[in-house]
Amino acid sequence: MKALPFLGILLLLSQAPRDRDLEREGEGDRRRDLNAMEGKAAPEIEVDRWPRGEASSLKGLKGRVVLLQFWSAACGPSRGAVRHLKELHEKYRDKDLVILAIHSAESADRAPEFIREQQIPYAVAVDRKEGTFARYRVDSTPDYYLVDRKGILRFADLANRETERAVVQLLSEK
Repeated sequence: MKALPFLGILLLLSQAPRDRDLEREGEGDRRRDLNAMEGKAAPEIEVDRWPRGEASSLKGLKGRVVLLQFWSAACGPSRGAVRHLKELHEKYRDKDLVILAIHSAESADRAPEFIREQQIPYAVAVDRKEGTFARYRVDSTPDYYLVDRKGILRFADLANRETERAVVQLLSEK
């Protein structure tokens, strides 16, 4: 029976270098805190409303890869990221990718109109109290976090350009 924990450690070590190869954002104490979150159960999402899609919990999405995007309709880079997220949604939704875009309190009233204008097909929530933003230590928008099929936060504040590569990596894991 003692061999089982050892095998689990070997499995984690075999995956760790691939995770480390992907660039993250954040520096100093913040990056240290984000690194400490990785490899643990992802904090649950608590939001005020879902202007697009149905309410989701991370526990309810186990078995699927979840891409969390923290954004704001008032943020130019967030608005610019919509096209790329729509492409990811179209390309990987049938391969068990779920995208949950969590909108900040800032300009939250603009979110529903922006969602309609851009015809966003993935789920969008509004976090007016920014409790989920705080749990994930989000400091800017857009920020990207990835949760694996087991509900483990694998990437915290992933560099924007690494998003698809990380999605492909996690989708390939069974």
